[in-house]
Amino acid sequence: MFESNLLGTHPAFLQTSLKTHTIVHEKNIPMTVEREDLIWDLVVQKYDGKGYDFLGALYLGLCKLGQRLFNFPMPTKNKWGQPDKFFCNEVYDVFNQIPGMPTIDVMSGMDTPEDVWKHLENVNFN
Repeated sequence: MFESNLLGTHPAFLQTSLKTHTIVHEKNIPMTVEREDLIWDLVVQKYDGKGYDFLGALYLGLCKLGQRLFNFPMPTKNKWGQPDKFFCNEVYDVFNQIPGMPTIDVMSGMDTPEDVWKHLENVNFN
């Protein structure tokens, strides 16, 4: 699996992660080994070792809080997001670079993990 946390973005072993994490949502995507290798190559090339986007995550959190408490509208773009750092939703952009994969619109920097799941929930990967 590939993980984005406060230490940055990096590959992680699923079995190790399950010792301290709980899987909330899971989406199995049928694909050939060759396509899976291509995705891993792109993910590692683009995201491995990159820093966590603290400012982007803070902005998202403040906007979500304003939306829930005061019914403020959610901005469409993360104004504090740093282009050379990432948090969870931005890693999904790699799917948009694979020919034949559906486009997943999660690159605004304004999606929580739950929002990303909602984007993926009805996507047909076949």
